[in-house]
Amino acid sequence: MRDLAGGSEQSGVEPMRSIQELSDWLDVPRKTIYKWTSDPDSGLPFYRIGRHLRFRFSEVVRWLMRYRASSGAREFFVALKQGSTAP
Repeated sequence: MRDLAGGSEQSGVEPMRSIQELSDWLDVPRKTIYKWTSDPDSGLPFYRIGRHLRFRFSEVVRWLMRYRASSGAREFFVALKQGSTAP
């Protein structure tokens, strides 16, 4: 994962990132992120602005940490990768 730098210090509001930026940052295919956003059980936080998906890295980090701490994290991501819903 890349550095979280890039927030707007002047406005105090974290910028929203595109699906491509999230894909690059997490080093996962965009297709995987689309699967996560289409599965309500994944819980991946995102915003739909028109037809575009946007993400705040800080929210994604909290989402990742929740699964890191979960004993079922591996099973969850394997299920998502296989196209099924979370266990």
